[in-house]
Amino acid sequence: MSLFDQCAKLRASYPGVLILMRVGDYYEAFDEDADSLASVLGITKTMRGEHRMAGFPHHWLEPYLSKLVKAGVRVAVADPVTEKPDA
Repeated sequence: MSLFDQCAKLRASYPGVLILMRVGDYYEAFDEDADSLASVLGITKTMRGEHRMAGFPHHWLEPYLSKLVKAGVRVAVADPVTEKPDA
């Protein structure tokens, strides 16, 4: 399951919650979550194929999470699940 699919599944399971996915050294939000993240934090959105993205370096999680919560945003932080290659 792709990263975008995993994020969409989480969004469907937790409506009204902004999903932040840990991607390497960054936390990323996709599509409508990217819109919200960019709006509240004043950061830039980008595109990857058809998907809108917004993110920030992992070491900014605490101050940005605090800012999101103070703005009334419900947030879930998730790690993507990767499939093991066939041995």
